Amino acid sequence: MNTVLNRRFLEVRKTLGLTQKELASRISISQGTVTDIERERIGVSSKVTQKLFNELNVIDTWFYTGKGERFNGLKNTEINRKEQGVDTGDNTGITGDQSIYLDPIIKSLMKDSPKMEFLFKAVEDLKVSNPEISNIRYDISNLAALLVDAENIYLTYLSNALNNDIAADSYSDYKAKLVTHLNSYAKYNVIIQPFIKSMQKFILDFKKYDSKNIIEAYDELGAE
Repeated sequence: MNTVLNRRFLEVRKTLGLTQKELASRISISQGTVTDIERERIGVSSKVTQKLFNELNVIDTWFYTGKGERFNGLKNTEINRKEQGVDTGDNTGITGDQSIYLDPIIKSLMKDSPKMEFLFKAVEDLKVSNPEISNIRYDISNLAALLVDAENIYLTYLSNALNNDIAADSYSDYKAKLVTHLNSYAKYNVIIQPFIKSMQKFILDFKKYDSKNIIEAYDELGAE
């Protein structure tokens, strides 16, 4: 399975500011399939790639090679995070004059779904009428994307640290091999520890608002 394509699939969704449910609806696949692709449980099938090309104007050369522009009809050569409105909390990826870059994609998204037109307009209106909630969609979408990225890092680089299948003839031999094995992951600990603490804080803080939906296993974190 070419996991590079999975990551580009996720990049398309994040660039367009779509939820998994919205992307699934737009390209006529299940939300579960979107989740499985982004978590690299399954590959990106030729059927799905054709839908990306036909429905979302994704350019096949970029999707397969990473080179060139990502979308047909865009006037800029690369949509970076700042141009997408990430810094302003705009989940649609549109900021003022930058909206001309995404017009072809927006029109494509709205072609079969009036609700998408409502969404784009409402997000812009909320910046004026309800600025205190205008970035909630972006923040939650970004949280989901970051969790997917974190899981991909774990699966790709870290999960083998938990491998218990170490062949050894004696305890001393096993311990020596285990030390060597774990030392190869020690360099990551300096970034793993802050991440764990931040996630623990997030979970504990979230319990203040919705404790019923937090699994009991995290109760012990409150004692730390």
